[in-house]
Formats: sequence, structure tokens, C-alpha cells
Amino acid sequence: MVEAKHYLAYIAGLVASDGTLIKCSYKIKITTSNKSFAKKIKAMLRRIGYKAKIYSYRNTKKYEVYVYSKKLASILIEKYKLKYGKKSKDIEMPLDLDALELLYYIKGLYDGDSSIYLAKVRIKRKNKIYKYLLPRITYKTQSIKLYNQLLSILKEMKLTPYGYYDKYSNTYCINLDGIKNILLFNQLIGYLHPCKRRRLKHIIEKINHIRISHLYYLSSGPRRRRSA
Repeated sequence: MVEAKHYLAYIAGLVASDGTLIKCSYKIKITTSNKSFAKKIKAMLRRIGYKAKIYSYRNTKKYEVYVYSKKLASILIEKYKLKYGKKSKDIEMPLDLDALELLYYIKGLYDGDSSIYLAKVRIKRKNKIYKYLLPRITYKTQSIKLYNQLLSILKEMKLTPYGYYDKYSNTYCINLDGIKNILLFNQLIGYLHPCKRRRLKHIIEKINHIRISHLYYLSSGPRRRRSA
């Protein structure tokens, strides 16, 4: 059964990926380009006892969900290891969560900072070049500690992540490639973000109609992407 602590873990993961804590005012803010998702975040915060508001940036499709709360800021820092200000390189996963809390925290991470798409790949076999559309979910972070923790947890969940360091964006990336990874991710983690949920559903439906590769990558740690 989903409880308040699980929604709180989700909010923590979302803030870790796509939010900010401001110390002087105890402001917690999360930005998104999806209005319905902003409303969902606001409703979730209200469910756990915090009255949030939504600010719409003029002339842009950008929404900021924010709440002023010293109590919530303290919980996010003490329990969920978040930090005030620029935190992207210092994020780490909390260690004292139950299984469902951890799942919701990871769901928040992926809702905040992941992408899902069909990657075009070429594979040479017996002097022939084969073209494939590879279903892929990519998560990016500047924190090597979060990268290593998440990579390990995904493997424990029987997913097969492929990790590498992208020097161009200065981020550590985790890819979930192939049909089995996509289906297992949808079953175990999934999305609450409406656009990402639709995109994931669309790709799963498309799997049955187009040629998809069955490649699965494994990596023990971050590595630099080779130059083309």
C-alpha cells in the first residue's frame, strides 16, 4: 500500500533530479514543461501535508511548483541526503529506505531527468551492415556517487544497465537498452510523468510492429564514450 512516506520519497527523487532547495527561504522548487505534471506534483505535496503553488513563466511552457517549508527542507536534507543550492555533483541515494520507498525515489529520479526514445544503431555482421531501432531509456547525472549507486540497484533489480561517462555533456549516463529492459523497467519502476508514460507506452506498442534489436549492455563502471 502506498503511504505518505512513499510520496515523500518520490518528491525527494524528483527534487534530486530536477529541483532546487534554497536555504535563506526554505523554498523547495521543481520545474517542468508539462502543466498536468505540475498539477500532479502539487496534489502529491498537498497529500503529504504541504501547500504548494504553481508559477507559470510568461511566454514559455515552463512551470515551477514551489513550497516554503523549513520542515520539508530539513527532511529532504537529513533523510534523503539532498543539499541546498547547486547540488548536481553531490547527490547520493539515501540508504535507510524500505523497498517501496526506494522504488518511488528511483521513479522520481527518472521522472525528473531521463529520456526514452528509439536509438538508431548499425551493426556489422559477416561483412554486412544491419540497421536497427533500439528502444532505450537514458538517465543522466553529474554525480558519480549517484551514478554508481543507481547502476548497482538496477542490476539488483535484474535489469541490465550500460553505464558510461559523456565528456561532451560532462555527465554520467545509464542506458537501459532493448526490449527486455524496457518491459522490465515498465513493470518494476515506470513513470508518473504523463508525457513519459505515453512515450513508454507508444514504444512498447511499437515493438510488435517494427524491427527491434535485442542488444543488452553491461558495464562495471563509468567510461568515456569513444570518439566517432
